[in-house]
Amino acid sequence: MLKINKYNLLVKLIFLFSITSLGTRLLIITSPNRVIGFFIFIILILITLPKLTKKGLFLFILIFANLIFSIIVSENKRKNFDDSIYWLITLLFLYNLSFKSFLEEIYIQIYKSISLLKFVVYIGNILLIIGFFDSRCYVSGWGSKYYIGYSVFPHSLASGVCLLIVLTMFLLKGENKNKLGVFLFIPGFISILESGARTFLLPLFIFVYIYFIYFIKSNITKLLLFPILIISVIYMFLNSEMMNKFSFTIGNQYIANNFIGQFTNGRVNFWKIDINSFQNFGLIEKMFGKGFDFVYSTNKRLYGSEIWAHNDLIDCLLSVGIVGLYIYIYIIGIMLYNISKFIKSKINILLLSFYFIFPLLINGLFLYQHYLYSFVLLCVFLFMIENKKK
Repeated sequence: MLKINKYNLLVKLIFLFSITSLGTRLLIITSPNRVIGFFIFIILILITLPKLTKKGLFLFILIFANLIFSIIVSENKRKNFDDSIYWLITLLFLYNLSFKSFLEEIYIQIYKSISLLKFVVYIGNILLIIGFFDSRCYVSGWGSKYYIGYSVFPHSLASGVCLLIVLTMFLLKGENKNKLGVFLFIPGFISILESGARTFLLPLFIFVYIYFIYFIKSNITKLLLFPILIISVIYMFLNSEMMNKFSFTIGNQYIANNFIGQFTNGRVNFWKIDINSFQNFGLIEKMFGKGFDFVYSTNKRLYGSEIWAHNDLIDCLLSVGIVGLYIYIYIIGIMLYNISKFIKSKINILLLSFYFIFPLLINGLFLYQHYLYSFVLLCVFLFMIENKKK
């Protein structure tokens, strides 16, 4: 009987997800990431079940009960189902990151698939480079043109690129090609800057820091390259579409009538709408929410755009209520606490916390599965670095 390694399959599905994220519009299949995501969801359940403690079992029973309630009260069942799966996948990954064995198994399977990893990294970079010269890979808006590659939106491109960059880190450490390997980062860095997706500016700086600390071994080289690196990053930023988007939104009275509203691209406006809507909920709705579709319909009706809250805490509050929000925050807290046991560097824990929490608050995280996977693998990478294992 053929025995399938669940961790190996999970890693290979994440590899595949990376390519389909960067080449979505080139594929014949509609919504390939939903299909891949569903298989990842099933595998995560199989990985999680043997690890469940009594407290963990109670948590997930509560989570599923909460989601059943959201299915009952939701109006758009399809949208509610999609976002429910994304939320569940996020919770399952965060729960598993609390186990050292999960981190160990993932990095073992990544390096058992080093040839496939190399193929994925090269194909991903080729797609980005070709896209630079393809007019179909740019969209107009916000006073300029922004690069989306063969993805659908700027933020989905940037999320996919974050995943590609972390995979590149694994490849370079596995092949010990730290010097020439810097060229594999350049297409991704340019893509994020040209996408105009400002949420990903912080992750970009975190990647630069990690490369500087862990991929440049000589202290003399670090000393010589540091000013060049800083000047290069600032120059690229100032001449990027991301800078153009900052210039367009700041001071634009049509986006918002105050600096904070302009800086957050109008997010403050619909955050107020969403929180006011929650205040009008009944007691049961406040406890268990009104389904993941509610925030979309509310923002469409009162703000004019059918969008999510762009903030996981507000999204959870409206969708799965106080109970669901508490579970989400609790699992995040437990994950960060346990990760700090496996990764001793306080700076690395701080980097991981910023990498995770900043997008969660300013754009939403669980809906960007590519970015979630990049966070999971970044945890594995820093764990691997500290334990000197390849």
